[in-house]
Amino acid sequence: MAKEAFEVGSYCHKRLYFRERLVDREYDDSPWLTTKQTDVFEWLASFFEGDEYPEQAVNTLLAGYPYRVFALFREFAAERPELSGFDMKAKLDNGIVEYVTIEADPTARY
Repeated sequence: MAKEAFEVGSYCHKRLYFRERLVDREYDDSPWLTTKQTDVFEWLASFFEGDEYPEQAVNTLLAGYPYRVFALFREFAAERPELSGFDMKAKLDNGIVEYVTIEADPTARY
């Protein structure tokens, strides 16, 4: 999918995630709470080129989510060589991600 559509796609994903999480609480196994996160993480991973980290796209996706989603993204990133070379930290407000800071971590590169 195109990079240009990521902001809109991220917004839609976030809306559906919160609808399932907050409105339809009896559906804890909803794809929007489980597998769809990996789909949007894969889409974000396709933006990585060389040593550049798409910080704006990462913040577009993760800002506003609970820390749990950020932790899932860190686990996802740790398993992929193109993503694992960066140290990510979340600035939180009451458990919600405000923004993500990213620094190159040369020791983490494969």
